[in-house]
Amino acid sequence: MKIIWTFTLLMIPGVVSSMSVTGYSGGGVTIKCKYDKEYTNYIKYFCKGQWSECKDQIKTDIKDKWVQSGRFSLYDDTRSAVFTVTIRDLREEDSGTYHCGTERFGNDLYTKVKLKVLSGQQNMTVSGYSGRNVIINFKYEMKNTNPVIDVCKPADQCFTVINTNRTAEWKHDRRFSVYNDGSAGLLLLFIRDLNENDSGEYKIIVKVSEDYSFFSEFNLDIKKEDCCVKSISLSASAGGSVNISCKYPQSHIRDVKFLCWRSGADLCAKEMSVNESRRWRDEGKIRLYDDREQQLLTGSISHVTEEDSEYWCGVQSDQGHKIFITRVLINVTEDCCVKSISLSASAGGSVNISCKYPQSHIHDVKFLCWRSGADLCAKEMSVNESRRWRDEGKIRLYDDREQQLLTGSISHVTEEDSEYWCGVQSDQGHKIFITRVLINVTGTDDFLSDVSLASCCLNVETE
Repeated sequence: MKIIWTFTLLMIPGVVSSMSVTGYSGGGVTIKCKYDKEYTNYIKYFCKGQWSECKDQIKTDIKDKWVQSGRFSLYDDTRSAVFTVTIRDLREEDSGTYHCGTERFGNDLYTKVKLKVLSGQQNMTVSGYSGRNVIINFKYEMKNTNPVIDVCKPADQCFTVINTNRTAEWKHDRRFSVYNDGSAGLLLLFIRDLNENDSGEYKIIVKVSEDYSFFSEFNLDIKKEDCCVKSISLSASAGGSVNISCKYPQSHIRDVKFLCWRSGADLCAKEMSVNESRRWRDEGKIRLYDDREQQLLTGSISHVTEEDSEYWCGVQSDQGHKIFITRVLINVTEDCCVKSISLSASAGGSVNISCKYPQSHIHDVKFLCWRSGADLCAKEMSVNESRRWRDEGKIRLYDDREQQLLTGSISHVTEEDSEYWCGVQSDQGHKIFITRVLINVTGTDDFLSDVSLASCCLNVETE
């Protein structure tokens, strides 16, 4: 991986400054040297070794134009009074002491540069597929937590992807997103909806400050792959399970396979992977199986909820780059439960209620709400234990979690008992209304007549 550290070295007449620079083999460094504008017409150079025996690596009197000498380049920007030196294709033996200087009569002006080259990855090529997505990993050392990150393609204009005071979150610009985790020294570049025109060389520039930046280069190779569908749509009942089957290209047989759960903008908020062929792997509610002979990743997701609406199948290279191949959309339905039931009861009598609820809410509190006008829960009774009756006033409730069934009874029914709602309540107190219960109360006139007659006769006897 080509990583370039950028440093600004201030050159002040009569003052010798020093800077420590770290780069990576296979990459490069860029060193910016400022000077006083009265020296714009002077010769600029970059040499290696102690000052008394410093050997020129590049030296020029050419202004406002890049000059190259082997792996070294120099650009003297007279308008800004800054000359920039770039060393490409770094090697560990490049470590040592350098000086960037301005040649003048008498003593030259110079800045001492201590360069340390660490072992790093060489330039990389990342594969992707038309219509799919890719995540590219970059490892680096940077303590600054407020970077500006640019993505550049030589033939196109650079654009800023992120400028934020927070790290460890996705930031977006068009089809490009960046996840910057400074504490882990990890930068992820996500490119979505790839097409063949995206092929080519790219540069990631991380601007730590006005004077400090580094960049990494990679080659992106976009292929047209017909082996695999781009998207599949599935259906599953809430609380149930769903099976997933994804083909992948033959060229990725030996790569790690993964299934990513998408949450909002994060395409891989949770991930499960498998790196062995024909061996099931279980983690939480997900099972995965890679059949390399069939080029097929299969799996299952149990205890499905509405949050399981989107997953991605893909492959991961040895360098950790993710190639997203098939989008999996899951339509989660509540087929377990009817939306409404209609019952009949005699005035003054009782009625039994039975409501199914989704498996995903087994451990939640169950409730029965009485509706009064616009108030959907004017009165409520709840139960939070399984297989234990609870009584309150004229209502009894019983939750059988094994059957996913809330049952109960209402006694002394009147016309006001015409509508109830069964539902579940989360730990945060959010109510989910599942089944509407409509009760047709009959014999109301007879019931009232009987009540009036009883009252009348009771009064007569009292007198």
